[in-house]
Amino acid sequence: MASTTDNKVTYTSLLTPGVVPTIIGQFLFNTRNTQSFDIGSLFPNTAREISVTVYIRSGHETVNSIFNVWLWTELENNRQDIKFKRCHRYPQSALSTDSETFNFSYSPNHPKLYLLSDIDSSQNILLELFAVGYAQ
Repeated sequence: MASTTDNKVTYTSLLTPGVVPTIIGQFLFNTRNTQSFDIGSLFPNTAREISVTVYIRSGHETVNSIFNVWLWTELENNRQDIKFKRCHRYPQSALSTDSETFNFSYSPNHPKLYLLSDIDSSQNILLELFAVGYAQ
């Protein structure tokens, strides 16, 4: 990690070999409304950046389409740190998975992670969020 002018930034991993990290929550793609996940108890008040692994599983689909996911944290002065994932689902008799870790700027004054998708589907799609680390 880079250091600031006055203080050195330190990163703390929440990962342990052989142990699944703490789950923040799941999203079933059953709404187009913004979902929020309370993360205040998962990260210390001194955290300024958080690392979140996003896992998406889909399969046994009957449609072919692209869908999008936006994830963000809120900061002071009405700022947001927004990340974006674009996914493709298609007819198949198997499961596809994707996993990616994002770093978000974090403010303990706004201890939530937000998610929005542009599909509302009863198809077999699941997204899971895991807390994997933080910087302070």
